[in-house]
Amino acid sequence: MIFLSYIGFDSIAANSAEAKNPQKTMPRGILGSLVIAVVLFVAVALVLVGMFHYSDYANNAEPVGWALRHSGHEIVATVVQAIAVIGMFTALIGMMLAGSRLVYSFGRDGMLPKWLGKLSKDNLPNHALATITIVGVVIGSLFPFAFLSQLISAGTLIAFMFVSLGIYRLRPREGKDIPDPAFKMPLYPVLPFIGFLGAWPSSGD
Repeated sequence: MIFLSYIGFDSIAANSAEAKNPQKTMPRGILGSLVIAVVLFVAVALVLVGMFHYSDYANNAEPVGWALRHSGHEIVATVVQAIAVIGMFTALIGMMLAGSRLVYSFGRDGMLPKWLGKLSKDNLPNHALATITIVGVVIGSLFPFAFLSQLISAGTLIAFMFVSLGIYRLRPREGKDIPDPAFKMPLYPVLPFIGFLGAWPSSGD
């Protein structure tokens, strides 16, 4: 489930078509945000373990708020938890945005039904956005969080595997029936296979 904390950094890549100079800005955005998040994750974890024994946080959905309240900081705990709720909401919006771009790209490239790859009169992927929103709402309303966290982790790893394999289908079509992109996966055809193998063992855990 720790993997769940790192889902979202890949959403930066989903918006690469809307970026300027993606060959430079995409790696910097993904790796830079990942480094900052890891430092913050580790720092918060060290502080929490310093406040209470790590076993006290077992099955606790609000470890930071719980630790602050039990340390006599009720107001700070309320502020932190309010910020966390807002943060989760904005994260969901970001994930839906990235997911709609992925579904649109798959539909446009013929790997999903073509109507998912169509744009509205305002050049927005509304079909893809509506589809992924409905699927997310239905699944989120029917299953508990513990199951969803495992499902999301497994689903993300499976998606990584198929995206890696998809490179082999898309690369020969570049400059023919699909545009030649500004950013290409380097070290083709070796790196897509390494990416596929990197996700494969984890998906079986």
